[in-house]
Amino acid sequence: MNRFQKAALAIRELGFKKVSYFALYRAGFALGLWRSLTPPSSWPRMDGIILRPKPIFQIQDREYLSNLLKAGDQQRLLEEADLILNGQLRFFSNEIHSLDLCPSEIDRHWTQIRDDNPNLDIKFIWEPARFGWVFTLGRAYQLNADPAFPLAFWRYFEQFMQANPLNMGPNWASGQEVALRLIALVFAWQVFATPQTSTAQERSLLLSAVVAHAQRIPPTLLYARAQNNNHLISEAAGLYTAGVFLEGHPLAPQWKKVGWKWLNKAWQTQIEADGNYIQQSSNYHRLMLQVSLVAFAASQVAADKIPAASINRLQAAAIWPGSLIESSTGAMPNLGHNDGSLFLPLSASDYADYRPTLQAACRAFANQSALTPGIWDELSYWLLAKDKLTLPIAEIPAHPHRLNGQNSWAVLRAAHYTDRPAHADQLHVDLWFRGQNIACDAGTYRYTAPPPWDHTLARTASHNTLTINNQDQMQRASRFLWLRWAQASLHKSPLTSTLTASHNGYAPLGITHSRSLSLLGPDEWLVTDQLTSHSALRNQPVILHWLLSELPWSFSQNQITVQLQNAALRLSVQAFNGQGKLLPLEFQLIRAGELLQGSGEYPPYLGWVSPTYSQRLPALSIRAISSLPEVMKLVSHWMFTD
Repeated sequence: MNRFQKAALAIRELGFKKVSYFALYRAGFALGLWRSLTPPSSWPRMDGIILRPKPIFQIQDREYLSNLLKAGDQQRLLEEADLILNGQLRFFSNEIHSLDLCPSEIDRHWTQIRDDNPNLDIKFIWEPARFGWVFTLGRAYQLNADPAFPLAFWRYFEQFMQANPLNMGPNWASGQEVALRLIALVFAWQVFATPQTSTAQERSLLLSAVVAHAQRIPPTLLYARAQNNNHLISEAAGLYTAGVFLEGHPLAPQWKKVGWKWLNKAWQTQIEADGNYIQQSSNYHRLMLQVSLVAFAASQVAADKIPAASINRLQAAAIWPGSLIESSTGAMPNLGHNDGSLFLPLSASDYADYRPTLQAACRAFANQSALTPGIWDELSYWLLAKDKLTLPIAEIPAHPHRLNGQNSWAVLRAAHYTDRPAHADQLHVDLWFRGQNIACDAGTYRYTAPPPWDHTLARTASHNTLTINNQDQMQRASRFLWLRWAQASLHKSPLTSTLTASHNGYAPLGITHSRSLSLLGPDEWLVTDQLTSHSALRNQPVILHWLLSELPWSFSQNQITVQLQNAALRLSVQAFNGQGKLLPLEFQLIRAGELLQGSGEYPPYLGWVSPTYSQRLPALSIRAISSLPEVMKLVSHWMFTD
């Protein structure tokens, strides 16, 4: 598509308002508007301003953390804090890198910084500058009162202030990154800006930094409004938090008002009535809930009542993860964009565990607990008043796209998009057995990298679904923009043990694709794909893809056997034409981008799974390949046995 075709499709699907907001934002660069509104300058002076900072977080004492955290949890927390003391940080909750707050290009205004250089992923600059490590230092300090922790905070904070002149360089290029850092600085004020752990000069500089961050957000809020996703809700939460925290600052009432307005707008337009988040992403759903929890904590301080229309959506969003969570681990299907965000690491639970956020969000917005007491309670204690901590446990409603077996469960994805899709993944199936994700979503890996890792795991071929004629279900227009959205619908079935859905992504080819997910026995599953060609074109290549976790396996004819702990999985795939005649299938088995069995071409990004950003682990891709007759049925039979 050329530029004009893309623009026309974008207007049709995103709406004229959002496209025009983005066009105005881009025009602001060409006209020098953003540079004039956010000029290079010194840090704000507090002369004549008497600030009375309001505490937002509930700071926990040593006794509470000692009682909640087991010895192993305490040891892991102190080890993470020691990493930070030694100048290292676990990026995206995974690989250890230097805690470097001194980026290059600080001689350039943020408007001159690009975020799409395939050889320099800007997220590696932003990750330490989010100041998420402040929460780890704060937890460790509250646990054992080691003075090394506040000393480390002030050392890194001053390094950031010196190495990142106001509005210069990459760490001022994103309003969302600025907002998330602002919230971390507010937390740092409560933990580290005491007379025992700081000087008057340090405290003054920290307040000046919070003011500067709040001033940076409003000029480019237009971009966040054009996105109407996690950018808007994060920036609005940052502004509102600053407005409540910086009592006495002349601009605080305006920040509070603007932040509150756009928070409520975001809650009411980004969260669907059933609780699903607009970005169709497990990780961004958690990010949305966590920034909303900070805003909720600030609203309790300010005595601002959240409107009923917002509370209704927040309540649904709080409950939604509970219907998809793996109860034994807190993990969720790796749905949509996964950029490694764990904005509030105020818990001993690991990155993949969504229970701390589920528990805190249900208590704040649904006025109920979702889980029995456990280490996942810690986030609630940092954010909520005591009356929210002893709420009764309520039952989480079943997810309409999920079926539960005896030791297994599965989800059939069927989305109707109201905003930009994240991945081209309609009718993807996730399958879990005894807490382990067996048939899994590959995740994201990287947004920005040289091919083949330029956000390719978002493509249809990476997911557990069908690809026809080697085409995605939607038209990929850029890294984050799909056009010609494939819309799906879930069809009611008279059988309670069967889900059926279809999507229109291959309608331009004259093909309809429907899929049913059936539970045949305690842990026996059948996935049936039905293809019907309404076009004169025949014999287009059809590829069924399954991505399995890295496990011992063997393959014979059309069946793969996988060894699990104290169990085995047998997966067989067969294809039939409209008369029920068996059709030939060619199989490819690919691990870590390497073809182990079969022949022919295949995408080099197959056979990998990415649990968090920039992490890539070997997995097993199974591709069953055939040609499309007028009618075709592909049957995948999953059988778990002891």
